[in-house]
Amino acid sequence: MTDQVPEDERIAPEWMTKEFFENILRNSENDETIEVIELVVKPGSNLGDHYASVMFRGLITYNSSTKKGEETSLIIKTMPFVDGPKKELLGQSDIFEIEISMYNDVIPKFEKILKEANDDTQIGCKCLYSCLEPHKTMVFEDLTRKNFRCPGDFGDNMFDVAMKALSKLAKWHAISYKLNADGGKISKEFQDVAFKDMDFEEFPLFRDGLNFFIDMMKNEPDFKDYTSKFEKLKADNFLKKATRAYESFKKGEFANLFVLNHGDFHLKNTMMADNDGELEVLLIDFQICFWGPAVMDLTYFLYMSIDTETRATKRNEIIYTYYETFTATLTQIGFTGKVPKLSDLYKDFLSFKDYELLLIMCMMPMVCNVSELNGKSEDPSQFMDNDDYRKSLYSKKTYKEFVKNILPELLYKGYLD
Repeated sequence: MTDQVPEDERIAPEWMTKEFFENILRNSENDETIEVIELVVKPGSNLGDHYASVMFRGLITYNSSTKKGEETSLIIKTMPFVDGPKKELLGQSDIFEIEISMYNDVIPKFEKILKEANDDTQIGCKCLYSCLEPHKTMVFEDLTRKNFRCPGDFGDNMFDVAMKALSKLAKWHAISYKLNADGGKISKEFQDVAFKDMDFEEFPLFRDGLNFFIDMMKNEPDFKDYTSKFEKLKADNFLKKATRAYESFKKGEFANLFVLNHGDFHLKNTMMADNDGELEVLLIDFQICFWGPAVMDLTYFLYMSIDTETRATKRNEIIYTYYETFTATLTQIGFTGKVPKLSDLYKDFLSFKDYELLLIMCMMPMVCNVSELNGKSEDPSQFMDNDDYRKSLYSKKTYKEFVKNILPELLYKGYLD
C-alpha cells in the first residue's frame, strides 16, 4: 500500500525541475537551444529494487532549434531524504563518491582497454550528469529506450542470462587485475569499502541474523548434529572473520585473485537487450565497488542469482566458465604476468568461506522467499529494517529446505571446521 512506501520513493524532490533537466539535456546534446516544455517525474524502479538509493524517471518533452515535441526520458539516482534507518545508514557511506568515480573514470578506461584489443564490449550505461552538492545525484540515459529490460523479462532462460552477466563481470575483473599488476594504482583507490566505518557486529541484519539462524537450527531435529558447529562459529568471532574480506587487501592478507569487485553483483543490477538474437548485458549500480578477493563477487552471484537446484548441480561449471573468460581476457588485453590457476581460485573460496556462510545465514532467508516478498504490497526492504519480519523468514519451509540441502555440502568442504 502506498502509505507503507517511504515518501522519497514516491514523490520527487522539489529540485527536480524543468530547469534541472533542461541543463542536463543541453550539456549532453551540446545544444543550448533545448527547452523543456513538459515534465513528469515518477518512481524509476520497482519498490525495494534499490535499497541503497532512490530512483526516479524523468519523462521529458522538449523543443530545440532542430526538434519540436521531442520526447526522451532520464533516470535519476539520489540519496534518501526521509528520516529513518535507510537515510541514517547511507549517510555514513561514500557510495555516491564511489559510483561517480566508477562511471566517470574507471568504466571508460576499462572499455578503452577492451576497444584497443578489438573488443567493443560496453560495461555500463552512460552517465550524463553527476554531483555531490547540493544533492548527491547521478543522471543516466534511460536504457529502456534502447530496448533494455530487467533480466526477469527473459523467461525460462535465466541460467544463460546469468552466465552472460557473469562473463561481463569476468572481463571487468581481468582488466582490473592487469591494471593493478601494471602499477597498483587501482587497488589503492578502491581499498576502502563504502561502509568502512560501520561495525558489522552492531548491524542488525548480520548480528541478529546469526542468532535467528542458530535459534532455527535448535528447533529442527534434522539440524541437531550441526547446531554445535554453528554455535562454535558464533563464539569464534564469526562476524569479524566473515566481513574481513572487505578489507583483506588493505590489511595485507593474501588472496590469489585480488580484483575490483562490483560488491553487489546480482541480476537485478544488470540490464539486458536482445539484439537480433544476441543477448547484450550492461552492469549497473557500482556503489560499493572495492578492491578485494574475486570470490566475493563470485560467491554473492552464486547465491543471489542462481537458484538452489542449479547451484547444487552446476556450481563448479559456473566457476570454471568464469575462470575461462577471466584468463582469456587477460590474454586478449596483453597481460604477460603470472596467470592464477583455477586451483588458486578454489583456494580463495576456502580462505574466505566465512563470507559464504554469512550469506547463507543472513541473506538467504530473503532470497529463498523472494517470490513471496514480490507478491506483497509491503516494501521488500523491510527485510533490512524490520527485525520481527526478518526473523519470520527463517521459519519458512523454503529456507529450511535450502539449509537442509546445503548443510552436508558445507560439512564435506570443510566450511564448518
